[in-house]
Formats: sequence, C-alpha cells, structure tokens
Amino acid sequence: MPVASGLHKAFSTCSAHLLVVTLYFVTANLNYNRPSTGYSTVADTVVSALYCIVTPMLNPLIYSLRNQEVQRALQKALRRWGVWGSPGSNVDVVLAPHQLAVGNL
Repeated sequence: MPVASGLHKAFSTCSAHLLVVTLYFVTANLNYNRPSTGYSTVADTVVSALYCIVTPMLNPLIYSLRNQEVQRALQKALRRWGVWGSPGSNVDVVLAPHQLAVGNL
C-alpha cells in the first residue's frame, strides 16, 4: 500500500471517529446539563436516543463500510429498495475512502 493512500485512509477513519466522539460529548452534555425550565420531552428523547443508541452504533458502521463486500451488499439492498440507481442495474460503485466519513453517509 502506498504511503499516501495509507495516510489518506487513516486520516479519513480518524476524522470519522472524531466526529463520533464530538457527537457523543455534545449529546452527553445536553443530556446531563439540560436547563431547569423550557425543555421539551421530545427534544429530551431525541438527545437521549442519539447518546444511547446512535453514537455506539456508528463505530462498527464506520469500520464495516471499509469492507468492499459490505459496500456491495449495501448497494444491492439500496438498489432493491429503489434508493441507489435502478433495481435492475448491475453496476457496482465502490465508495472512495473520503466518501465513507460519517457526515457523507
């Protein structure tokens, strides 16, 4: 593996994990330091779900999308649902590492 390619992959994974850690600490702060008045139960539920459910699920998702077999299976499922290309399309698009960051999903 060339050095530039390896560095790009490492920094792309690192940036995705930094985004997850930031999301975790922001939601933890919102969850435990909420105002004494003027907060809604809906917002409280959303913040709690982000903190307890979504954030822990993102790390395995980041690593599994690095695998090309998982990418192809995901693309096949998305084509079947009509989200990615046409259902009869046999073209496999392999995502570049910079497209795998959490914000780009």
